Amino acid sequence: MKKSSHMIIRDEACLVVVDVQEKLFPYVENREEIRKKIIKLIKTSKLFSIPILVSEHYPKGLGRTIDEILKEIETVPKIEKVTFSCGGSEDFNEKLSSIGKKKIILCGIETHICVAQTVFDMLENGYKIFVAADAVSSRKSLDHNLGVERMREAGAVITTTEAVMYELMEEAAIPLFKEFLKLVKD
Repeated sequence: MKKSSHMIIRDEACLVVVDVQEKLFPYVENREEIRKKIIKLIKTSKLFSIPILVSEHYPKGLGRTIDEILKEIETVPKIEKVTFSCGGSEDFNEKLSSIGKKKIILCGIETHICVAQTVFDMLENGYKIFVAADAVSSRKSLDHNLGVERMREAGAVITTTEAVMYELMEEAAIPLFKEFLKLVKD
């Protein structure tokens, strides 16, 4: 049977971690839960050899990616940008294009600014976007909620970290399943 285009398929996926930076992260809502979910997505992506892109918005002013996440992505180059959308960065666009994946899993901050604007640009350019709503946040819940709503209306698939993880896992009858379960239970 043909795989649904509404699901994430490992071989077609890329994880994009948007602007989880030192000077902004302490102010977003549910930050500890968001941090844990982003780390789960990173570890799951590494388990399945899914490419990861990481952006940093104006790091001179907002600092670098927070240490807990940086520890998980040490070898992943950080793409600096000054535009709110990752799509406004030529460096980001070149790296995304060179990866050749069309299904993008997004997480990061802030939902209604950098995450949403990235989603809108990626949708406009033919990417299928999956936003892990429990792995994105803003400083205010209204901004987060409206950001998620706008992304859904624009055509992004709004999902959860665990749903993403199980879609990437696809089946239980493969050797990675036991290692995968440890990530789910973390």
